[in-house]
Amino acid sequence: MKVYSKYRNHSNYFYQSYSNANIRTRILVLLFIVFILLMLLKITTWVGAEEIFQLKTIKIEGNRLISQSELKSLIKIDSSLSLLKIDLQSIERQIRKHPLIKEVTVSRLLPSTLKIKVKEREPLALLNQGVLVAVDEYGSILPEINTTLLCDYPVISSIQINNPDQGVSDKLKTILKFLAYLKREHFTIYCQISEISLSRDGMVFFYLTDSAIPVIVGQEIYGDWCKRLKRTLDFLHKTDGLQNVKYIDLRFANQVVIKEKTTS
Repeated sequence: MKVYSKYRNHSNYFYQSYSNANIRTRILVLLFIVFILLMLLKITTWVGAEEIFQLKTIKIEGNRLISQSELKSLIKIDSSLSLLKIDLQSIERQIRKHPLIKEVTVSRLLPSTLKIKVKEREPLALLNQGVLVAVDEYGSILPEINTTLLCDYPVISSIQINNPDQGVSDKLKTILKFLAYLKREHFTIYCQISEISLSRDGMVFFYLTDSAIPVIVGQEIYGDWCKRLKRTLDFLHKTDGLQNVKYIDLRFANQVVIKEKTTS
């Protein structure tokens, strides 16, 4: 009985050891399978995310003088990149190199759109230098712009910039200051100016887009002449009197002098 008992105990020990080893093997296999599944899930998620966030659209806002195709040509990026990996500051630096760009902001619109918002250096007027060139409110000559937009700005005549390095002349400063004031405070009048100049005695005068009627403002550019001119033009439009006007003089306080054309 003792011999049998010893044999039986020895057999149970080997059986238990085999069972424990088999369980450990199964656990290791199960852990390995779980690990593989997790890796596959991670890879699948990463590939899916790369596809979802891949750059598909570039949206540009605020441009008027520069075409979208011209702005897009400035951007040097790999279109296959994920939107999340694109360097926004690098794109801002690339676009800011354009001489007509004043400000630029680049942002992400998830999942796949790059948004670019620009603020251009807006021309204030055109300067007759033999050819028409655009100038901003500081008198800086701007790069060549789309010729179809030239009709949107007043032409400054009888004043030229012979040497840009010498700065802006006082005459040009006066006209630019005048136009900047009109554009900011009386935009409707600004839009009605086709040509503007300064007389020898420092009087500002301009020509209206309607019938090319001269309007003499004088030296006081911030007075109430704008209101008087608006009322006068409204009256002349209503009465069809524009075609009979030779010029409009606003130099005198609280009145408007209208010189009529003489009939032969």
